[in-house]
Amino acid sequence: MIGASLSWLIGLRVPGPRRLLYAACCTSAYVCLIGAPPSAVRAALMFWGWALAFRRARPARLSDLAALAATLAILADPLIVTDPGFQLSFAGFTGVVLGGRAPFPPWLASRHLRGIGRALAVSCGAFLVTAPIAAFHFDRIVIASIPASVVAGGVVSLALPALALTLILPWGLWTLFAGAADVALALLAAIASFFAGLPLSWAGPGLGPRAWAVAAALVALVLDRTRARRGLGVISVGAVLALTVAWPPLRAGLDRGTALVCTLAVGQGDAAVVRTGAGRWLVFDAGPGAAFRTAGTASGPPLIADAGSRVVVPFLRGKGARTVELLAISHPHLDHYGGAGAVFEALRVRRVLDPGVPEPSALYLAFLERLQMEGASWHAPRAGDRLRIDDVELEFLWPEGPAGSDANEGSLSFRLTVGGFRYVNTGDAGVDVEREILEHLAPLRPEADLLKLGHHGSRTSTSLEWLEATQPEIAVISLGTGNRHGHPHAVTLARLDSARVPQVWRTDLDGPLCVEIDARGWRIADAP
Repeated sequence: MIGASLSWLIGLRVPGPRRLLYAACCTSAYVCLIGAPPSAVRAALMFWGWALAFRRARPARLSDLAALAATLAILADPLIVTDPGFQLSFAGFTGVVLGGRAPFPPWLASRHLRGIGRALAVSCGAFLVTAPIAAFHFDRIVIASIPASVVAGGVVSLALPALALTLILPWGLWTLFAGAADVALALLAAIASFFAGLPLSWAGPGLGPRAWAVAAALVALVLDRTRARRGLGVISVGAVLALTVAWPPLRAGLDRGTALVCTLAVGQGDAAVVRTGAGRWLVFDAGPGAAFRTAGTASGPPLIADAGSRVVVPFLRGKGARTVELLAISHPHLDHYGGAGAVFEALRVRRVLDPGVPEPSALYLAFLERLQMEGASWHAPRAGDRLRIDDVELEFLWPEGPAGSDANEGSLSFRLTVGGFRYVNTGDAGVDVEREILEHLAPLRPEADLLKLGHHGSRTSTSLEWLEATQPEIAVISLGTGNRHGHPHAVTLARLDSARVPQVWRTDLDGPLCVEIDARGWRIADAP
């Protein structure tokens, strides 16, 4: 749309095919300005191909332009094929083309009905082709995207030219279009929020990369029977299978030598994952989930989605993990171990750490039975115990003895060290536990580069004394947006300010946090 708008504007002064090349240059500059996301790069490359073909007076097919854009993007970055944005962009384009070419029944001969029908066909085509990719990466399919696309299409067609004119017009003229673009984008956000709130979506555990890849390849065979007759369809299925089988070890090999410590955004709960330098995976809590609710009649607040299948498992699979060497839960509350059911289902779990709180809950019993079925070993660490896995060393700080009946105060607390990086996690333990840990460690201090605030930023945890002892470079708070508990508490935020913590990271505002550690030191990595 931006390219077409620029072509028309430039054509007022520059006649002939040259206007398309000038428009392509301007469009490329715009794509660079917005950070070159895969979908915009795909569109810009296709526009360049179309402009060059028009310049040479040779027709260009959409499929050829899409193939050219994909080839150039892959040559520039071979691993871009694993990027969800890249996959969704080309799949969405394919769906739009297929939907646009769909035949119409006679009763849609009316021009008005035909326009609405064409918009629905295009939206349905884009949805059907992108749904398997969305389900694979995010374990979610949003059917509401079909009507949302129809309603929002007109708004987008107004917003993009307004944005383009904002960039190229001189001072005094661009402000008018900037205001129009602002209104259009606000309306677009309102439309997205409205349709996102409708109960027209599916969320559940992923089927695995092979299942989705084979399903997508089979759909391609159905849509293109000529290719199947030539035998290329069978080859494509084999290639897809080979890629999905080879990718996990390939990804693990590429990451070897670099450790990773991530706090995942799982809503109102806790989940952290660690990759050792040798490529083994550790999981500390798995976020909220409903996998064990069916085991008993215990009531609790409704869970919108299982964080294990929605966040933890897709993250691990995306990084090439097939086995979890260690799964640790800080204490038996569902916002910490509920998502573990999906982890057990999707990956092989070798060892489980648990503080051993005597929790009289059918849900917790179901968790213990599940890990027994898995064949995983179970251990309840105590303060002073140490465990080393590859280059990762775990020093357990709490509980000191048999865990009491208060699950929060019995939270498994530890300091993890890898390379020169130190990470401290105390689960939901309160200030009394923090004081006990400091007394037992004195005169040493549990200094940390990354500190996970206790109990999601509650005022009953993370005392000023604790912050001064740990002296973190980054304090991370794992919590959900608009949670009913009021986390993080204003008192806790004031303590962070008083302790002059350099950086506070909130998963509800900032998303997941990942830290990479290698021979050069540690640094915050790009968001997963």
